[in-house]
Amino acid sequence: MKKNKKTNYPLKIFWIFIITAIFGGWSTCNAQATALMPSDGYWYTWTVDDGLLYDDGYLGNYKNNGLGALTVYPTVGYTSFEFITFDVEFEPSVCGWDYLEVYHGETLDSLIGRYCGLTLPPIIKSTDPSGALTLLWSSDFSVNRSGFIISIQTIGGALPIELISFTGNPNRLGVELEFTVACEVNNDYFTIEKSRDAYRWNEFMRIEGMGNHNNIVTYSCYDELPYIGLSYYRLKQTDYNGDCEYFNPISVVFELDRYLIKTINMQGQEVDENYKGVVIDIYSDGVNNKRIQE
Repeated sequence: MKKNKKTNYPLKIFWIFIITAIFGGWSTCNAQATALMPSDGYWYTWTVDDGLLYDDGYLGNYKNNGLGALTVYPTVGYTSFEFITFDVEFEPSVCGWDYLEVYHGETLDSLIGRYCGLTLPPIIKSTDPSGALTLLWSSDFSVNRSGFIISIQTIGGALPIELISFTGNPNRLGVELEFTVACEVNNDYFTIEKSRDAYRWNEFMRIEGMGNHNNIVTYSCYDELPYIGLSYYRLKQTDYNGDCEYFNPISVVFELDRYLIKTINMQGQEVDENYKGVVIDIYSDGVNNKRIQE
């Protein structure tokens, strides 16, 4: 693989940045930019403070016989990687088949780790003076899997809020979403968005902010109609002047368990187990069961 930076991007890289522009990569709201991990044998660079990096297969499986490198620079501060999904062909000894390597800085001199399998790699923060992290991706000629999505953030820049945590907990009523902040500066409101694939996002709810404070505050809400199976939520914060900032997405798995909502008689009145006669059991999946209760 050539280790020099390539400036004459091939057509597929050109389309990556066209897609980024269309879906908000350069909007005034500082929306998350998106890109694909190169696999064409070249080494690219990307300067971004808030982005999502997909493997070269995007929403499908990654390609075979891929090799490529990408150095990610921040505009200020230091780059941080958080893996949202990870599914790379597993080889138990040294990840010798398909793998993703992460390095501190702009070279391949300071290896942080080589990763494969299904386990999410840890959150990785650059300690290099450049603030950069470098990725090296390699896939062999046989198996290909769903790959990875990496959320890229910058550490060290001043933010309008300090986010402590953002969680989603599924239960029989839906998904309980909760986030905690340590401070807010000129904060107008929060927006929670949800997605099936961590790329196409729909606004789910807006929550009024508290303007300015230096206290720990927890916000919560319920998604009573979550997507079935794996889905994603992300938090957006908007200032009074319209500037906004996105934070790392979280993943939630919601399984629709069938449970009894209530039992009614033939007149539609809710009854308990002591009622005698014909009753209708109403279940959470929409199925109704008529029976005789003795």
